[in-house]
Amino acid sequence: MCDSAFSGFKFANVFYSCLKFNLKQLALSNQLPKIIMSMH
Repeated sequence: MCDSAFSGFKFANVFYSCLKFNLKQLALSNQLPKIIMSMH
């Protein structure tokens, strides 16, 4: 039980780090405003 909970936490942590990195890349390439505008 403890083991699967830990691996789940590890996966969430990696996923979050990846997401943060991708958002940083988008902001650096100035694509974020365009994406936000196209979503509305």
